Amino acid sequence: MASLDYSGVFVVMLTPFDTQGNVALDVVDQLVDFYVDSGVDGVFPCGSAGEAIHLNLDQKTEFIHRVAARAAGRVQVLPGAIAANAKDALALAKVANDAGCNGIVVPPPIYYTFQPAYTRQYFNTILDGADMPVVLYNIPAYAQPLDPMMMGELAQHPNVAGIKDSSGSMVDFLHFMDATRNVDRKIGFMSGREELLFASLAVGGSGSMSAINAVVPEVMVRIHALFQAGDHAASNALQMSLMDLVRAMYAIQVPIGFRDAITMRGFAMGDAVHAPPAQERVLIQPKLEKVQAELDAVLASHRKAMA
Repeated sequence: MASLDYSGVFVVMLTPFDTQGNVALDVVDQLVDFYVDSGVDGVFPCGSAGEAIHLNLDQKTEFIHRVAARAAGRVQVLPGAIAANAKDALALAKVANDAGCNGIVVPPPIYYTFQPAYTRQYFNTILDGADMPVVLYNIPAYAQPLDPMMMGELAQHPNVAGIKDSSGSMVDFLHFMDATRNVDRKIGFMSGREELLFASLAVGGSGSMSAINAVVPEVMVRIHALFQAGDHAASNALQMSLMDLVRAMYAIQVPIGFRDAITMRGFAMGDAVHAPPAQERVLIQPKLEKVQAELDAVLASHRKAMA
C-alpha cells in the first residue's frame, strides 16, 4: 500500500482551464514545478477550491495522472475523492492508486444530509475498499459536518492517515484531536483554513492544507519552518501578515479571488467553471485590485525577509 506523511504544507491545487474548458495540462506542469520549488510537502488536486465537483471522471483522471507524473516523487500527491456515493469515491481511489498517489482525501457524501449510520457506512465502505491511506475531510461549508465522536470511531480504521478540518473552529480542531488520542498510530491533523497554520501547530497539529498555499506557498512553508525551528514569534507574525490578503480573496466569490491571485503570479488559470458574468466582473474589479495590492505587499515583505 502507498505511504503518506501527512504533515507540513499541502497545496490545495486550483484547476487551470483552457479556452475550451479542458484542464490546461501545460499549466498543471508549471504549477507542480512551482510548488515543488517552493518547498511544499504535498499537493491536493481535485479538491473543493479546485472545482472538483464540476469535473467529470475523465477530467479528474487526466488531472490526477498529470499531477502525479509531473511530481514524479518530488512531492506527495493526495487527490480528493469527492462524491455523492461510495462507488464513485472508490472509482477515484482507483484512479489515485493507478497514478501512484500517496492517498486520497474523503469528505462526507455531498448534497444530501444523512443520519450518522449512513455516513459511517459511507466512510467505512471507502476505507475498506480504497487500499491506500485516507484523510478524513470535515468541510461544513459544503458537506455534512463530522462530529468528534464519529471522527474518533472512523480513525480506528488502519487506513486513516489524517484529518483535514476546514470548519475554521479551533474548538472543533481540538475535539477532533482529543477524540483520536487513543489511536495506536500517528494521525496527522491539518487545518483547511488559511488563517490557522500557526494556531494549529501550536496545539499539536501537523500542518496546513488550504487554498492560500496555492497562492503564496513559499510564505506558508516559511511559517511552518519558523515554527519547527522554535521561532514562534516570527512564525505567528508572518501568519498574521497574511490576514489582509486572505480577507481580500474571500471578498470575491470562492474560488475566483484565489484563481485570480494565482493568475497574478504568472500562471494562465483561465476562467472558472462558473466565471463571473461580465457585469459582475466590472463590479469586482476594485476587489481584484485589492487582492493584487495585498499580494504584492506579502511577497515584497517575504523577499525582504529572505534577502
